Amino acid sequence: MPLRGTFSYKNKRHQLAAWVHSNAYIIEDDYEWEFKYQNDYLPSIQSLYPEKIIYIGRLSKALVPVFNLSYLVLPYDVLSLFHSKVAEYDQPVSRLDQLTFSQYLSDGYWYKQLQKMRETYEEKRKVFFEAISQYMKHVAKAEGKDMGLHTFLTVKTDKTEAELIGLGIQKGVKVYGTSRYWFHTEKKYPTVLLGYGALSANDIHNGIKLLAEAWFE
Repeated sequence: MPLRGTFSYKNKRHQLAAWVHSNAYIIEDDYEWEFKYQNDYLPSIQSLYPEKIIYIGRLSKALVPVFNLSYLVLPYDVLSLFHSKVAEYDQPVSRLDQLTFSQYLSDGYWYKQLQKMRETYEEKRKVFFEAISQYMKHVAKAEGKDMGLHTFLTVKTDKTEAELIGLGIQKGVKVYGTSRYWFHTEKKYPTVLLGYGALSANDIHNGIKLLAEAWFE
């Protein structure tokens, strides 16, 4: 599961330097790239070494969830192999959807949609972290504040992950466990996953308040 940690521009170049002269390729799945809220926007690693990076992106979160359209940006020397194999691939997205989005992109609507969705989700993000600060400031730590539509919340408690999930359900708030994603599970405190993309600002605030009541009162 993406934890949404980021490398600085300098660290990216340093980490990738060894790959530039090899015969290998790096696959960059730029998860939730469209919802990065920090002012210092970091470029993709594909933009640093386009001849060595296979870049993967998707459009559904910023457009329509059922519009399951993804894309690849390939190095030039991989294109011939791709074209020789693409006919064997069972494409699940209709040609009409692809052509419709192509026109949508050409007419400039995609950029406007991204701006609109960023503003919407950034406002929800602000409400979410303000509520965390108000109700759980000294008893929980949130990861991934600068991007995405969810966060990981490490809760300073003697309760187990399962107990946190159960107490949340009793209050009508759904959170998700993360222990199954870790190779090493010997953690001092449990970490749960909370999403806020589909919620209203009022529901976000009330949900965090209810979780605080369930976990700490």
